[in-house]
Amino acid sequence: MKLPNQQLREFVNMSCLLTSHQFTLDVITTDEMTVNVLILAGHELEILIQPNGQFYYNKTISDDNTGKLELKNYVLRHREHMNEIHKLCEVIS
Repeated sequence: MKLPNQQLREFVNMSCLLTSHQFTLDVITTDEMTVNVLILAGHELEILIQPNGQFYYNKTISDDNTGKLELKNYVLRHREHMNEIHKLCEVIS
């Protein structure tokens, strides 16, 4: 899938920033329904980059929202399940 220029630029910038701060990039994928890029970094950071380059970030903390934490853990274990990836992207944005 080819990403729009603004989205690709923001993805590269965000990836460089995260790795320079020694975050692990656990999942990098695209929500096929919305073409949003999803990055799960470290144990708690979530980043969503829209096709126009706008991004959202969030943190999942264990006592924050159990449903969201369970969904994120599921996506980390089952990266091929696009429906759950889409649900997680909806929660982040």
